[in-house]
Order: sequence, then C-alpha cells, then structure tokens
Amino acid sequence: MAKTRVAMTMALLCAGLLGACGSDDPTDSETTGDDTTTGSETTDESAHPGDNSDNDTDGTDSDGRDTDGTGGDGPDSEGAGSDGGDRSGEDATPDEDDVSTGSEEQDQGEGGARVTGPASFSAPTMPGDMTIEVDVPDGWEAFGVEEAFTDYDLVTLEAGDIEGDDFRTIVVTDQNLGIDAQGVYDVMFETYATDEDFSEVTQLDPADIDGSEFHGLEAVATMSSGQSRVQYWFGDVGESVLGIYVYSAGTEQIPDEMNDIRDSIVFVPAQ
Repeated sequence: MAKTRVAMTMALLCAGLLGACGSDDPTDSETTGDDTTTGSETTDESAHPGDNSDNDTDGTDSDGRDTDGTGGDGPDSEGAGSDGGDRSGEDATPDEDDVSTGSEEQDQGEGGARVTGPASFSAPTMPGDMTIEVDVPDGWEAFGVEEAFTDYDLVTLEAGDIEGDDFRTIVVTDQNLGIDAQGVYDVMFETYATDEDFSEVTQLDPADIDGSEFHGLEAVATMSSGQSRVQYWFGDVGESVLGIYVYSAGTEQIPDEMNDIRDSIVFVPAQ
C-alpha cells in the first residue's frame, strides 16, 4: 500500500492517454500508441502497468504498444499485469537489494544513481540526443530509470512521506506517441475534462522551460485514498516529446517550490 495515493492518480493518467491516443505507426489503425507513464505504478489497489518488456502477446506489438484498444501495458481492473500475471497483491516498491541506490552522501547523480538534495541530477532522453539536468533541493531525492517503475520515467524527484499528506513528486517522462507536444496536450485535456475522476480541469498558460514551450493543464484527481492536485506539461525537446508530471497530495495549490524545480530543468545536447 506504500504508493497507493500517487499510484492511483498516475494509473488513471496512464489509462486515459493510452486509450485516447493513436499509434505512431500510421499503417496500424488499431494501435493506441506507446506505453506512457506518469511517474509511478500501481499497487494492490490497482494493477501494475508493467515495464517495457519484450512480450509480444495478443493485444500488443513487439514494442509493447497496445493494438487492441485495451491499454496494453496500462492498468487492468481485474488486477492482472500486462504480462498476464496477477499483480493484484504485488507491492510496487522496488526491493532495496534489487536496485542501485548510489551513495547517500554523493552530491551528483548521473543516469539513475539516487541522490539526496541539495544535489544535481542528470539523465539522458530515450533517443539519447539530449541530457535532462535538474537541481535537487534540500529535502528532496532524485533517481532515474534504474529505480523507476517503467522505462519511460527518465527523472523522478520525491519529497515528504509517501503515505502522508505532504507527499510531492515531479516526474520527467518520455511521451513519444508519434504526435507533437501540442497533440499530446490536446488528447490529455479532452480525456480528463470528461473523466469523472478529475475535476477543476484547467488549461494553464504555456511555460518556457529552458527555451522549450510546454503546454500544461491542472486538475484535482480523486481516488480511493484521497485527492491530489496535479499538473501535466508537454513539450518538444530535441527528438523527444517530454512530459513533466507535477503531483502534490491534497487539493491546495501546487507549492511554489515545485514550480521553481520545474522551471529550473535544463536540456543539454548530448556530447
């Protein structure tokens, strides 16, 4: 149950985007696009969307994309994972023996080693043409795909008690769905504006993040464990469409500190 609150929110987001967005392959009219993430997977209150496996079973293609309109790697309301296994009682928290956490004393992380702020952290985009760099404030931790719940969560920052009302997270994800950032935003806004689990869905003014324009929306997400204030930002960066998911437990406005972290993200061409 450790990540129930944030996991339920992110599962709703993942399901909506998978169901609404078309494939990046124009010849396949039934695909719904690459598996997307929202920064966290589900626990025993919702299914685990699964990682970017090589399974090629009914309903997905060889890249794990959904081909039958059911969401592929997305949440399964019956509790079964995308690989057919029952994950309904599985704890989504990685075992500390199975992940690389790096040194708690280091002040710089690269490519996934967990760092504790104040520190800096960097990770490459999936095409590898850009590097994402972020300053990690005091009281926050950051890690990359090695400790993330899917292969699309490139950078994750967390603060607060993950089961408490002060939990906050910012996740930079890959959103390559074969359409540009404006298209991804349009799909997301339409989806959540009509989703009963989301209220106060509002278009935000575009944000300039290191010279790239990001299109954003804000909403209050409701789940069994409570409500949360969320923002979703999408921008074209190099060869990628990146998403920045901002999550804060409760319904209060997103703290200024989180906006500052978002705005301080830097995209550097790979050497």
